[in-house]
Amino acid sequence: MIRRATPDDALAIATLYHHIVKKINSRDYAPTQIEAWVGEMPDEEKWRERQANRTTFVDEHDGTIRGFAELEDDGHIGAAYVHVDCQGLGIASALLDEMESGTLPWRISFSLGAMKASLVTAALFLLIAG
Repeated sequence: MIRRATPDDALAIATLYHHIVKKINSRDYAPTQIEAWVGEMPDEEKWRERQANRTTFVDEHDGTIRGFAELEDDGHIGAAYVHVDCQGLGIASALLDEMESGTLPWRISFSLGAMKASLVTAALFLLIAG
């Protein structure tokens, strides 16, 4: 189920983000870059603060957050991450579809020239955009 994140989701989001970056992005970045990016432990307070300034959606299944995506106030996608064991199930697409739906007062536009993303995320967006 896709839903808006609540402040109570901050620890689950922080943990998911931390795990994904360490597991997936370590293929493309040096250990020192990964450590600078996510630190040693998930930072719940950082993600709680991020949620206060962004619209965050989560994919929740049986009480577990399997993915999340956040939309910044200017319409840019701030982040989109899916649990390692759930990638390829269409969760990222469902999260982006929800952000793009008419339920929000703005529309997202994919501007590849202005993309600020990790190597893994940039490849995903290029694949989605065609």
